[in-house]
Amino acid sequence: MIEERTTGFMMIQTEQLAELQKSKKQHIRAQILPFLVAVLVVLMGAFLFTFYKDQQQQRLNLRQATDQTIQDLMASEIRHDISKLSAALEVVIRDPILAEA
Repeated sequence: MIEERTTGFMMIQTEQLAELQKSKKQHIRAQILPFLVAVLVVLMGAFLFTFYKDQQQQRLNLRQATDQTIQDLMASEIRHDISKLSAALEVVIRDPILAEA
């Protein structure tokens, strides 16, 4: 009978100990979880900010490269047109019939 009481008492203590450990785990989770969520939010914000700034810089670089390419193409086309007009003028100047007119 004493053994039954002791065994029953030990079972109650074991159950209480398990509940206490479970309660401690939940308490630790409750303390750590908000901190982890805050850290994740800050890290996500930092990533998004960095990504946004990088995209803005890439867009600016692309715009500058495009503008430079357009300027180069326009200058090349103008030089080509000038050379065609110069050749046509040379033909007009060298032609004796056109020179008389």
